[in-house]
Amino acid sequence: MMASDFHFGRNTLDDPSRFDPIDDHLYIRISKTNSQIKHSVEKKRDDELLDVFESQFPAHKDWSFELLLSPQPYHYTHDRKRLPFPERLPYSKDVVKALQTKWSIADVCFYAHLKSGSCSMRFTPKPFDHGWIGYTIRMIYSVPFRCCLATSHNTTTRTTHAIVFGITPSDAPALLSTLLTAKSHAHHPCLAPLLLCDMALTRLEAFSYKTYHDFLPVREAMGCNLYFNEGSVYTAPDLADMPRRLTALLNAGASNTASVRAAGVVVADLEGLLDVFRAGKESEGGGRLDGRKGETEADEEAEDVVVKMRDHLALLRQVVGNMKRRNEYLKESVQAQVQMVYALLAQQDNALSHRYGADMRVIAAVTLVFLPGTFVATLFSASFWDFSPANSNGPHVSSWVWLYVVVTISLTAAVLAVWKGALKGVGWGWGCVQRGGWRWWFGRRTDGRGRGKGLGLRRSDDVM
Repeated sequence: MMASDFHFGRNTLDDPSRFDPIDDHLYIRISKTNSQIKHSVEKKRDDELLDVFESQFPAHKDWSFELLLSPQPYHYTHDRKRLPFPERLPYSKDVVKALQTKWSIADVCFYAHLKSGSCSMRFTPKPFDHGWIGYTIRMIYSVPFRCCLATSHNTTTRTTHAIVFGITPSDAPALLSTLLTAKSHAHHPCLAPLLLCDMALTRLEAFSYKTYHDFLPVREAMGCNLYFNEGSVYTAPDLADMPRRLTALLNAGASNTASVRAAGVVVADLEGLLDVFRAGKESEGGGRLDGRKGETEADEEAEDVVVKMRDHLALLRQVVGNMKRRNEYLKESVQAQVQMVYALLAQQDNALSHRYGADMRVIAAVTLVFLPGTFVATLFSASFWDFSPANSNGPHVSSWVWLYVVVTISLTAAVLAVWKGALKGVGWGWGCVQRGGWRWWFGRRTDGRGRGKGLGLRRSDDVM
């Protein structure tokens, strides 16, 4: 097998399940001839694309740009849950082969879509031909934006081919409108990636602001803004639902942060590409990338585009930095709120525990009141009362019944006195458990060495 016949991942593109052809393609052509810029937008079915690749621009054109825009809608389950980003190509297998041979879109661009997450990388459209430069990006930002782009540029003929797929049908018109607005700069291969990056950052910024504004009511409800608004009044929130809301905000912020970082990589790569495509600069081999000389007007036009793109990329870099800082603040603030919520929940649990403990003490007191009488009644019941039907004179009560009353009252008073003294730390019982751990003492007498004397366990500080 020859080296030219070898392709990494050949089995991937041979799998029919990887292809999902659509019939809603948009074919955009922009060219400049004799200082006149012309453009056309045509709808194409998948079976019509092969003829598109055979079409030719006039030979005397200054530059040309061709874009195949293929929107892909989200797919939903029967219960309206959105499925993940489609990992299928919106073209037939023959169209993919034509894109590789006619437009020099390398197979790695399709493998990147089928195998990788978000990516930004250069590729080689034609091996051993340094006049061709390629670039591909894949954005799969889960909430606000997604798309894939691959573009190849011939610096000699100033011809650019690009495909955009995976973009939603609602975002495709916005991209087309922005592209036609900037059609005078369409000759530069960084234009389409820059427009997509700008759209992605616009959506990410809107999502970042949304999560931040969703967090503000939570912060106000928790009363954590009193440092800035001292006179504000807040209502205690529903703490049971607050951890879920804060976790949802934290998860949204983490997703936005990951997407912003990926967009920042695209911005950095585009800045590097501008260095490669800079008009009037010499390559490492000593010649210009486009291989031509003496076209001062074209050089000035290209340099003007580069300057504008650099300025816009500088602005996008600032946008990325602002979103990173906002997301970092949101992350730290939400984490602080989560800790505060759990602290408040712990306080509520402690208050409930104290209340239940007080109730248990009441129950214990009532039990102690009735326990001596129950014990004495059980002991003497057979001798003090006789309710047998055989007694002709009615129920019989022993003359010793006063003994039951005396013993019951005495035992009840003694138990209550001991229990009350235990709560004050005098004696033994529940009070000792509350004050010093599991100590069972009959008193607080001490021996000559200052050690307490009693029965049972002693505290560790008494033993040391």
